[in-house]
Amino acid sequence: PLKKRDASCEGQSCCSEVQGCQPVPGAGYPLCTRGKLNGVCEPCLIPNTVNRSSPPRGTMYCPYTVLQEEGYDAVACSSNKAADVCCVYGSNGPCEGDLTPFDLPLNEDGFQIAFSTGSSDFVLDLIRKTLEDRNLTAHEGLDPQDLKAQQKAFIHSFSSVDSQVVHSRPPVLKYSNFVTALLKEPWVVPIPPPPTPAATTTTQRPTTTSAPETTTTDGRNYIDPPKVEKEQHPINILLVFAVLIMVGAAGYVAALKYRRRQMLKAGPPKVDASTRLIELTESRSRPPQPVPGGHLERPPWVEATVVEVSPPARGGGGELERPPWMAATNEALL
Repeated sequence: PLKKRDASCEGQSCCSEVQGCQPVPGAGYPLCTRGKLNGVCEPCLIPNTVNRSSPPRGTMYCPYTVLQEEGYDAVACSSNKAADVCCVYGSNGPCEGDLTPFDLPLNEDGFQIAFSTGSSDFVLDLIRKTLEDRNLTAHEGLDPQDLKAQQKAFIHSFSSVDSQVVHSRPPVLKYSNFVTALLKEPWVVPIPPPPTPAATTTTQRPTTTSAPETTTTDGRNYIDPPKVEKEQHPINILLVFAVLIMVGAAGYVAALKYRRRQMLKAGPPKVDASTRLIELTESRSRPPQPVPGGHLERPPWVEATVVEVSPPARGGGGELERPPWMAATNEALL
């Protein structure tokens, strides 16, 4: 609350002496305050006192400095909560909760304490916290002076804070009404989202050697382009050789299988009669070789001519029938 000052009636009779403004001990009504515009003592009240009376409907709250005027003593508050308004007049000591204007809660208590300071700076701080709690903010694109004027006009619609003409009074409306009206103000906008950081890509640069500096004939220096060292990987080379060997082996096996299939499909080689006669002739010119047992090896042409001998028989016409061994010998000689 405001620091108390020495009360004075400014050369006029004090309101406490005016008919209908005499205080009732401990009660918040009837009380009166002299308006700065017309100098008339106007009735007012301090709400939520122990000794209550019934003020007329529409009676305003008294200014925060009413108890500093001559003739008015402290009143007895029924509650020390700032939301009940009575304690902000400083009659019963500080309000409950040890609240300070620099750390106000966002509720009815903080709302009443902010206005009781008599400074719009604390009310603006309450507005800022209220907006941030709802992810809102004051429009940054407005002119600072214009924005401050609009904010003060909004504050004065609840209470005459910082006014040099009318004494500051507690707001009659509640904090919920204050928030509802605040959200309708044109200078209240959502907090813009933070800028999205640009995507960064990490590229691995090859290892380079320091470039030597060379001096030309005209005396100017230049730097040779760096030479990139190629890294050798012996494991990769061995892997390539292994793959090539495996591919060659697989091709060789496939070729053998294919050749075998072709041979099975073609069958055994055919030997004509002329080739057979040449083989028999070559076997006749070769001398017989001894075999185990002391006997000479029988040449192939003898094997071809040895057949079972049977006596010749006569045919139907009386001729002798050619024996089979003779036919086999003629065929072999041919």
